[in-house]
Amino acid sequence: PRLTANEVRDGKREGIVVDQGGKGTMEKNTIFSNAIAGVYIASSGDPVLTENIIRNCQVGVCVCDKGRGRMESNQIFEHTQSGVEVLSFGNPFVVGNTIRGNGGPGVYVHSEGIGVIDGNEVTENTQSGILVETQGAPRIIKNKLFAGLHYGAEFASGGLGSMEDNKVYGNNQAGVCITSEADPTVNGNE
Repeated sequence: PRLTANEVRDGKREGIVVDQGGKGTMEKNTIFSNAIAGVYIASSGDPVLTENIIRNCQVGVCVCDKGRGRMESNQIFEHTQSGVEVLSFGNPFVVGNTIRGNGGPGVYVHSEGIGVIDGNEVTENTQSGILVETQGAPRIIKNKLFAGLHYGAEFASGGLGSMEDNKVYGNNQAGVCITSEADPTVNGNE
């Protein structure tokens, strides 16, 4: 299916759910004020989200249980928790989005979540711009992580993955924080 230029709002749970291998394209929608997630992708769901405005939910986009998907050129902002959350073998491609002003991390990868986080602007989040923990193992490349209220990127409590060629600047805490329990590869960042 194709969902274009819709307003999806005030849901008691998620705004849009893509699961059980579902696909589809969502573009130029405004998705807001849903109780849990603006978009929930699970069970091998593999949609394409482009040029959507996703705001004011608990989590902007949640990808879990082997969900995939491509999120490109979306505005993801002002959620009470994270802008994008990836867990339980979720494996999205998150590229060219603006992820800002969330109450938790901009991007939160944990509990064996993976995926590629590429070329996003991640800014003004209350927690770290990108937080990776508990065997989360994303590939984080060519993002701008700036003006955050905490760390630009944080690898904690078993966080894995790689971080390459990112610009990390102007955050209230360190640009990159790696705790003793984490083991990422970090190369070529500014």
